[in-house]
Amino acid sequence: MRALTIAVATACLGVLGVNGCGNPAHSCGTGDYAIERQHGFATPRQALRSVLRMNPSISQDRWRAASRAARAVEFRSGADSVDIVQKSDGKWAVGGVTNCQ
Repeated sequence: MRALTIAVATACLGVLGVNGCGNPAHSCGTGDYAIERQHGFATPRQALRSVLRMNPSISQDRWRAASRAARAVEFRSGADSVDIVQKSDGKWAVGGVTNCQ
C-alpha cells in the first residue's frame, strides 16, 4: 500500500511539475518515475531515447553523460537532466526527469 501511495504521489508531481530553479524567468519541472513498473532497457542510452520520444518539450540534442555511478547515469543537455538507474534485474529504467525553461 505504501509503494502505491508513493507511486501515485510521484506521478502527480510529474504531471504538475515542481518549480526548483530559483530564478522566476527560469523554471524547472521535475518528474519522478515508478521504476518498478517499467520493463527496462538494455542500455542507459536507450532509456534516455525513450524519454526524448515521449517528451517533445525536452531538448532533443546535445545530451551527454554528466555523471555515472555503478548503477546510475545522469544525462544532461543544458539545464535539462534525465536520471537513469539500473534495476535489480539488470535492466535500465528512467528514475527522474528535470525540464527547465
